[in-house]
Amino acid sequence: MGRTKITRQCPKCKTTDNSNRSLTMMINECGHPICKNCVENIFARNSGPCPVCGKALKKNDFWEQKYDNPIIERELFYRKRLAKVFCLKEDEFPTLRAYNDYLEKIEHYVCNLVDGINVEETEAEITRFKREYSDAIERNRKKLSEDDLWIKKMLEEEAELHRRVNAELQNENAQQKKKTADEVNKEVLEELKTGGLPAEVIVDKRRKQQIEQEILARDAEKQKKILKMATRQEKVTFGSIASAGAPYIHVLPRLYVSGPQLPTYEEMKSLGYLNYFVAPTRDKLAGGFTPEIPLSRALFEARQDLFSGI
Repeated sequence: MGRTKITRQCPKCKTTDNSNRSLTMMINECGHPICKNCVENIFARNSGPCPVCGKALKKNDFWEQKYDNPIIERELFYRKRLAKVFCLKEDEFPTLRAYNDYLEKIEHYVCNLVDGINVEETEAEITRFKREYSDAIERNRKKLSEDDLWIKKMLEEEAELHRRVNAELQNENAQQKKKTADEVNKEVLEELKTGGLPAEVIVDKRRKQQIEQEILARDAEKQKKILKMATRQEKVTFGSIASAGAPYIHVLPRLYVSGPQLPTYEEMKSLGYLNYFVAPTRDKLAGGFTPEIPLSRALFEARQDLFSGI
């Protein structure tokens, strides 16, 4: 089954993908997409209100929308913004637990900013962290991470490989030209020995042949470049017209018990099911685990197919 295509529409001028196939939607930190033409008109003075929420925005802060869901765009925006502030490394923390708490705090800030929860308090905490760790932040901005060092190493190795390949090709071309020149000189000497033509005529004829060969080689190289450019242009796309499909909506699976109906988690608590269940220790409560999960599995196995023989 193919994914349903979402029709994008500018909230200001009501232009859609159907009326303008090259529609380019721009988005800002408020998360309300606007078409590029409306951005140019509304923010002609480099600042103005969002036509949806009225928040004051700057023209230079807009970027092209790449995802159908604006929430994803907002999350990426805040993650990039916080990554410039919360750039401490694992070796700067006394324990692994402290580093994990630091990462969890970053996720908490991202969720608050994206969902609009306690925005002022969150911004104040970010500002306080930035002021308290200003030296470490500035130092880590200039220091490359392990991933950056690996990427830099790979790029240097690739550049060195290209340099060696180009040097070998130039060496081969130089040797080929030298070999061709030596062969031409030998042929000229042979013609002078055996032929009755003057030396000027023979040299002029060879020079014309060499010029024709160089012209053919240049034409072949030019055709190769034109073909390469045409192939590259065929792969170029303008604007983010492609749609990623409808947003994912989670639907709880329906279990066909073929037996008595299973109680819900709330009914398990109210009816006293958990009174006879050994509560897990605190270190076992991780990854979303709750006592109701194994209890519901046991009840499902006990009631499954009880009505199948009726």
